[in-house]
Amino acid sequence: MTPAGLSPTVGNVLDQAPSDAAEGLLAYAKANYGDFNALSTERINFLGGLTWSYQNQHWLTVVDYALVLDAFMDTRGYWEEDKHNLELALQASENLGPGYENRKALLLHDVAVIYMAQGDYRRAQTHFERSLALQRQLDDKLAVARTLHYIGRIHAAEGKHEQARQFYQESLALGEEVGDNRGMGATLHELGSLYLDQGAYSQAEDYYERSLALSRELEDIRDMAATLHQLGILNHRRGDLDRAQGYFEEALRMRQEIAHQEGIADSLFALGQLANERGDREQAARLWRESLSIFEYLGMPEAYTVRGRLSMLTETERYQQDE
Repeated sequence: MTPAGLSPTVGNVLDQAPSDAAEGLLAYAKANYGDFNALSTERINFLGGLTWSYQNQHWLTVVDYALVLDAFMDTRGYWEEDKHNLELALQASENLGPGYENRKALLLHDVAVIYMAQGDYRRAQTHFERSLALQRQLDDKLAVARTLHYIGRIHAAEGKHEQARQFYQESLALGEEVGDNRGMGATLHELGSLYLDQGAYSQAEDYYERSLALSRELEDIRDMAATLHQLGILNHRRGDLDRAQGYFEEALRMRQEIAHQEGIADSLFALGQLANERGDREQAARLWRESLSIFEYLGMPEAYTVRGRLSMLTETERYQQDE
C-alpha cells in the first residue's frame, strides 16, 4: 500500500520497485543529513519509505529512517511526526537481534527528548532511564553523558535543583573525559540556568559565557542562540531591558536562520514581554500570538502561559476602555 501524499514519481517507484525506492530515499536522507532544506523537500516521501518498510518488515530500514530524520524533524517542529516515526522504529527494533542495542538506545533517547519538551516528564524519564541502561551496558560514555544531562533537565524542570546539579556534574565529568565539547557546552548552559533560577546572576553569567565560548568554537548556531536567549533573560531580571532586547533579537535572528521552531517561539514570547513592559501592548499581542501558534503546534505546555498573558492583556484593554 502506497501512503497518500507522495509525489507521483516516488509513489510509482514504491509500487513497482518498493525495496529499491525505500533504500534510495534512505540513502538520500543520510547523504543530506545536515541539509534541512533538502530534507524538507522530500519529507512526505521519507514518510512513505518508512511506512512501506514497516509494513513489509524491513525493520532495520525503519530504525535508520527514524534516526537519520530526527534532528531535522526536531528542529523544524514536526514533533508529532517525529514521535510517530521513533515509536514505530522502537517497535521495529524489538524484531532485531543482538548487535543493535546502540540504535535502540538512540531511539529511546530521541523520543524522550520530545516527551520532555512537551512536559510529559514521567514518560520522558522512563525512556531516558531505559536508554541509559543500554548505554552503560555498551560502555558508551558520550551517550551516557548526554542522557545524564537530560535527566538533570527533568529534575530542574521539577524544581529539584540539587538532584539536577548532581546529574549535570556527572555529565560534565564524563563529557570532559571523552572530549564532548558540544555536550559540555550544553551542560554548562544548564548549570547557568540553575544559578539563574536561584538569583545567583554572576555565577549564571559565568557558566553561560563558558557555554557560549564552546558553541561559538563549534559554530553551533542552535546552541549559541539558546545561550544568548538565556543571557537576555538574565539581563531582563537585572532590569537592563535594552541589553536584554539585544540578546533576544540576536537569538531570534539565529533561530530564524535555521528555522528552529521551538527557539523562535521562545524568542517571540520574550520580546513580547519586553514590549508589554514598555507599554506597547499592540506589539506584545502580535508577538505573543505568533509564539502561541508555534507552541500549540508543537504541543508544548508554554502555550498555557502565553494564553494567560494574552487574556490578561485583553482584560487590561477592556478595563481601560471602561474607565
